[in-house]
Amino acid sequence: MRKMFFLFACLIAVISANFYPAKAQADGDRSRDNFFPIAQVVLTPVFLSEDAGFSALLEGGSRSYRFNGTLGVISCEQHRFKAGGEYLSQKFRNEFGHHHDFYHHKTHEWEHQWAVGGKYQYVICDECFNWLKYFQFAGYYSRATDRDHKHHEDSDFHRKVFGAKTWGLEAGTAIDTCWNNGSLYVAINYDQVKFEKNHHNNNHHNHRKEINGVGATIALDQPLWCDVSFGIEYQYKRAYDFIEALLNWTNRMECGDLTLGIFYNYVWGKEHINSSNTLGFSLGFTFGMDNWSLFGDCCAPCDTDCCVADCGDLAHWISNPAVYMPEVIARCHSDHNQCGDN
Repeated sequence: MRKMFFLFACLIAVISANFYPAKAQADGDRSRDNFFPIAQVVLTPVFLSEDAGFSALLEGGSRSYRFNGTLGVISCEQHRFKAGGEYLSQKFRNEFGHHHDFYHHKTHEWEHQWAVGGKYQYVICDECFNWLKYFQFAGYYSRATDRDHKHHEDSDFHRKVFGAKTWGLEAGTAIDTCWNNGSLYVAINYDQVKFEKNHHNNNHHNHRKEINGVGATIALDQPLWCDVSFGIEYQYKRAYDFIEALLNWTNRMECGDLTLGIFYNYVWGKEHINSSNTLGFSLGFTFGMDNWSLFGDCCAPCDTDCCVADCGDLAHWISNPAVYMPEVIARCHSDHNQCGDN
């Protein structure tokens, strides 16, 4: 019990450590939103074949909902593939102009985004490199919708929220933490975020805003004790920074694996992109279809003696989405100035 309290204290410390910088940025950025509480359900039936499965993630709250699906395969010779897509909708608060500006205006509108992506992983099985766990390559593409706003007192003053066309690539590797099969993942990434701006003032013209550059990702996935695991991830990107912490407890039953968890993430938006907090609870259930026993006899998906993942690894591989966007990537603009103070 003391260990559980210590673990929760660590999670609270992570959240508190990010609260002050979040508040400091929020003082100069009016495009900030809180999405909590969020409920997340993940169902992972491994029934397509002995080395493939499907995962469905449903996420919802009063101001955010998400539908996500992933199809994953573990092939022989340590190859793992997965691909998926999602639809995300969030209700953002946007402010156009400044507080003392005649054109100052607030809106609360739903913004929508779809995304597709995939990941490939090569598992390292060489005893000479047992401190290396795998190499991973990933890519994604997302598209957020635009939304027009017109002031009810001045129909000539045009405001618009611009959705981004975003794509990115990532390459990284994971090393063993030398404790309880944990892993530390480090990667470099390249992302491009593009906004198409159509101005509606007297000088009709189109303007393209593009944000691109190299970033980095670092993530810790650490099983602890009593089927409890802890994870934390940080992404640095030119368009935004992202940090997430999660805590999961898994109960292994005859009919499947039941997982309960809590997660928190924060997005630091740059270049007038929205910032947001998300806090939620997750429920996951992983099961097989062979007489309702966990994966039945599928625990040898490949005929090899090396460290190819068994069915537990297959389920873990599939239950983590192939693509998961931290928020709807959008920014607002008016004919007179940018929204917010940043």
